Amino acid sequence: MSPGRDTSPLELPARSHQGLLTLLAEVDALLAETTDEGAAYVLYTVGGFVMGRSSTARLTQDIDVATAIPAPVAAAAADVAARHGINPAWLNDQVSEMIQARVPVERFVEIHRGRHLIVYGADDELMLALKLMSGRARDIGDIVELALRTGRTSAADLLEAWDRIYRDAPSAAPQRHFVLSVIDSDVMPALHRRGAAPGDEVQS
Repeated sequence: MSPGRDTSPLELPARSHQGLLTLLAEVDALLAETTDEGAAYVLYTVGGFVMGRSSTARLTQDIDVATAIPAPVAAAAADVAARHGINPAWLNDQVSEMIQARVPVERFVEIHRGRHLIVYGADDELMLALKLMSGRARDIGDIVELALRTGRTSAADLLEAWDRIYRDAPSAAPQRHFVLSVIDSDVMPALHRRGAAPGDEVQS
């Protein structure tokens, strides 16, 4: 696993999606020094970096990778961090332990293709399920935006998006009640305020 966010006193400044793509390009350039021609490493990303694809105003501190980061990529990312004087956790895979479900690769779309580094980001449907699973207050705005993008503006449709990913997860049953409460208590009122939701609730 790559370094955690608290292992270094160095800052982790917020960057735009494009700013983080620039760092990834530097990682790719370093990989070119040690990687055979034709070989490439693949990262599957989620979180704020992925949300930033659709908004130049969206800033985030890091790139969350949903699978283990290959050692050569982690080493190159650490070198880039040292070059810029930032925390090496700008690229980390901590979230991989929190997803708690098998995430199909077809739910990712290509974000960056370099010479030796290919980066995919979760599509809007997958991001919606992941954000619902988190259910943090700071995620409600993202959930609303994702609901509008995907057309899932009813409580039933939101729950279906979550079920598609988490129905067979080990903790699905108790977590489903939590997701229901997030949808009914937080997400639906926010959608109603946007004038974008029918007046329904989902019962467990």
